[in-house]
Amino acid sequence: MRLFDKLFGKSRENENQIKIDISQNGISINQQQFDFPFSLSILEQMFGKPERIWEANLNKQTDYIKSSKCVWDNLGISVHYNKKNEVIELNVRLSQQDGYKNSPEKTFQGELTINGSKIDEAFIITVDDYLFKTIKLGEIEVTASLTKQVENKHIWNICIDKPTPKPKKNSNKKNSNKYKFKKISGEKIEFKNFNFKLAIIEELMYTKELLIPKFNVYEFLEINEIKGYSVIEGVYEPIPEVVEYFKELEIDKIFAEQITEIYQYGGNNIYMNVAPQWSGEDDTFDIESYEDVKHFPNLKKMRLFNTNPKVINELKAKGIDAEEL
Repeated sequence: MRLFDKLFGKSRENENQIKIDISQNGISINQQQFDFPFSLSILEQMFGKPERIWEANLNKQTDYIKSSKCVWDNLGISVHYNKKNEVIELNVRLSQQDGYKNSPEKTFQGELTINGSKIDEAFIITVDDYLFKTIKLGEIEVTASLTKQVENKHIWNICIDKPTPKPKKNSNKKNSNKYKFKKISGEKIEFKNFNFKLAIIEELMYTKELLIPKFNVYEFLEINEIKGYSVIEGVYEPIPEVVEYFKELEIDKIFAEQITEIYQYGGNNIYMNVAPQWSGEDDTFDIESYEDVKHFPNLKKMRLFNTNPKVINELKAKGIDAEEL
């Protein structure tokens, strides 16, 4: 009898009986405790062979290796594992979300808790939260991936891992502080909508080259010793550390008058740095609120991703030539 049968019953008909609890000690799956990293073969004994597998590729230009991934579509579970076949990250899909082809096809039907409490009790989600929210349990990190809509924002995926402690940085390392947070001396623009801010950064940083340093995602990852990404593998979703960098980035009000137009398209530099292999087929970077228009008196033209016709008319009423891309 397989270990899966011992833990869950005679067959996978009882897959909705899976109980996962996350704590500072790691992950408990039906009362069996795991701490990262742990053998992938154990999960294969429990769940059976995964329906889909992606093997890692080494990028010759960098040291980054995107960890391999396997997906149990019927269970709503996926994992990343290293070259030793050890699980280093576990994902549980809680609801359907368009645009994420590498996620399980079905949602998790078991019980998922954090220290015995329901997920929505551990994560308090507000309209101000962007795409991620993370809590730490000792060395364990639990990251909730959030839906984008302002109303009824909810968690669609839970990621559990145990980040490797970063080694002490060499103080003599070239450009080691290039992306260190710097507070501006002037008055900063207070943005209400993060995706609107990204569109402004595209203009100021990449088109007009007024914001420095010009952000390069792979240089940022290398300097900050953030592993798990490569130029050619994965990274379809926004990288949390990059999102945090741009959320913290302060933009001086003196630059506001430089903005005359906003042009959104899938190949914008800002999107290729936040989510390098983003397909452009989902609403990750759609602007949901245009309250920030008030900061830019010279803004006269906007080409936008999917936008409500009512919003287009409201922008036109403000003297802005706005249209959907």
